[in-house]
Amino acid sequence: MPLSTIVELAVGGIEVNWSYADGDEGVWSNDQTVILLHYPDLDESISMIYGADRMMKTQFIALQEAYRTAWVEIYLSFISADRSLVATSNYLGRLN
Repeated sequence: MPLSTIVELAVGGIEVNWSYADGDEGVWSNDQTVILLHYPDLDESISMIYGADRMMKTQFIALQEAYRTAWVEIYLSFISADRSLVATSNYLGRLN
């Protein structure tokens, strides 16, 4: 998992930022993000399973207005480029 994460509302969506150490076991710069946005009040979820590479350290998710203002729970994981390894998801918190 990342060393640190920051999630914030941005113009037009949500931005997730992270940091990582290149030397960590099982960490590759071309791992991709897997992000889940869960909206309890809307009884809906949005998943991004082919997100930004780990080395990018940021992922922007464009959202319609209704999703930008609703209560959202955010989860982050990483998956290897060959899809053979998946990290345990990490709860990043809630917005709104």
